[in-house]
Amino acid sequence: MQLSKADTARLEAAASMALAAPITINLDSGQTAVVSPGGHIRIDGQEWSPEVSSVPAVPAVP
Repeated sequence: MQLSKADTARLEAAASMALAAPITINLDSGQTAVVSPGGHIRIDGQEWSPEVSSVPAVPAVP
């Protein structure tokens, strides 16, 4: 899942602030992210981490 740099920065900041209650963020892509206490991030129900999103997709071999 590719996110804009701004969305990635928002999610990383929210992960450090979500200490007592989840934080909901509306992303530029129209998706909804929920950052839970402990820094767990879910986007439209799928687990997300910055390490995974920064890896470019590998094109299919014809």
